[in-house]
Amino acid sequence: MTPEERRRLKDKELAHLREMQRLKRLARHIRRQKRLNQALSSITAALDQVTGPNDDVLSTLEAENARSQARLDLALEVHGVSLDAAGQPPPAARQPEPDPPAKTIGANLRRPTEEPE
Repeated sequence: MTPEERRRLKDKELAHLREMQRLKRLARHIRRQKRLNQALSSITAALDQVTGPNDDVLSTLEAENARSQARLDLALEVHGVSLDAAGQPPPAARQPEPDPPAKTIGANLRRPTEEPE
């Protein structure tokens, strides 16, 4: 076998081995991807089982909230009260907030310096 034939066979075998390595990496990647997809499917199935009843409760609460909001809007409309974009009455209709209580603790704790006669 001439050196040129030997080199050609060696190059061909190297190309074959590199292709085999690439295919093995691809197979590992596909197996890993398959396991991840199965795990994700099982997680989403479990979540669907858990959140299914909650979705029904949530939709019931949203409907009840919408009814209550409509009743409140109607009552405010009947009484002539309008709300701004934040859901607050206009400044003229708001009741003033009370002042915070004054602190009088220090005055009550002083001892008289002289005794009354």
